[in-house]
Amino acid sequence: MISQKIRNNASIAYFFLGWLFLLAKNNPNFSDPFIRQHAKIATKGHILFFITYFFYAHFLSGLFSYSLPVLQITIDRCIDITFFATLTLFIVQ
Repeated sequence: MISQKIRNNASIAYFFLGWLFLLAKNNPNFSDPFIRQHAKIATKGHILFFITYFFYAHFLSGLFSYSLPVLQITIDRCIDITFFATLTLFIVQ
């Protein structure tokens, strides 16, 4: 049975701390395989998100600078909101 402390530490890894948990492998609070597995998943997800967002922000965002007439917001801003909503859903999941 996995203790509540281990589950909490595994959950915390998704809040941008997974890479720190991987670096603290000698710390008994973070050396459990369950925590390390979730820290790896979280770190990979965050890195993938940031690479994708960096690529979009620097190379593709200019292509979507059109304004939506009813909302007075650009398509680029809508895509930004979608990126960060996706990250939030990833963290909450």
